[in-house]
Amino acid sequence: MHRQIESTLNHLKMDYLDSVVIHWPICLDKHDGDHAKARKAAWQALEGVVATGVVRYLGCSNWTISHLEVRIHPILNQFQP
Repeated sequence: MHRQIESTLNHLKMDYLDSVVIHWPICLDKHDGDHAKARKAAWQALEGVVATGVVRYLGCSNWTISHLEVRIHPILNQFQP
C-alpha cells in the first residue's frame, strides 16, 4: 500500500494527501481467497500510513457497517444503494 501512495505523492509533487479512498478490497489472485482478511490488512496498512502523517483521512467505497470494525473510522463511505 505504501508504494502506491508514495508514487502518487511523487507524481503530484506533494508531501501528503488529504485523503485516500479505498474501493472494495478483494483477493484478485484467488477467486476463493479470504476477502475479509484482505480488507482488514488493507485498512490496517492505511491506518499505518495515517499514523505517519502522509495521509490525513481515510475513506472507503462499498463497505458495509460490519466491514468497518476498525481503529480509524472513514471520513467518507461512498456506496450505491
